[in-house]
Amino acid sequence: MHSVTGATSIIPISPSENPATATVGEQFTWVFRTTGEKAEDYSFSGLPPGVEDSGVVTSGISSVTGTPTEAGEYTVAIIG
Repeated sequence: MHSVTGATSIIPISPSENPATATVGEQFTWVFRTTGEKAEDYSFSGLPPGVEDSGVVTSGISSVTGTPTEAGEYTVAIIG
């Protein structure tokens, strides 16, 4: 998972790594902070099967979480 920059920035919150590594069959969570205008209005494209947006935004902090079900390398886009 890579962060994006621009009018809205996505900043991983420690201990979340950038890029992130997950293991099939094990719980995964990637926590991040959004900044900028309308930072709460975003969506994801390309999340691995079994991982989804938590939908929780508190003070610009949110996450993606789940248990990956398929191995591979995924390019995830965060769309503001």
